[in-house]
Amino acid sequence: MIDLTAKKDFEHQLNIVRGFQKGKATFVEDYRYALFYLSFTTGLYTRADYSSTLGYETHSDFKKDIKEWRDWYKKNKCTFDQKYIDSVLRQYKNSMPHIDRLNRTADCRPMNTMNL
Repeated sequence: MIDLTAKKDFEHQLNIVRGFQKGKATFVEDYRYALFYLSFTTGLYTRADYSSTLGYETHSDFKKDIKEWRDWYKKNKCTFDQKYIDSVLRQYKNSMPHIDRLNRTADCRPMNTMNL
């Protein structure tokens, strides 16, 4: 049985990455979290840079990540549920405390990639 809440959350994170790449104003922390979420829940680590520079070097890298994450979800959707997400993210969040969507700071204002 497919967990619709987990599916919605997965799609939401994909949409944040897609929107950022299309130039949509996006909170830096939301973008970083989306990459973190997608990388760690799937085990397919992003090709994007999300440290001091944000985004993909090439459109090809962006397309590869999105395709791999979507393919992974299609194969794993029956076992991908909120319990799985929580356990994976809890494990990695402890080792990456800077990933925290709830504590936005002034440097996490919306960014528009068109202005970079």
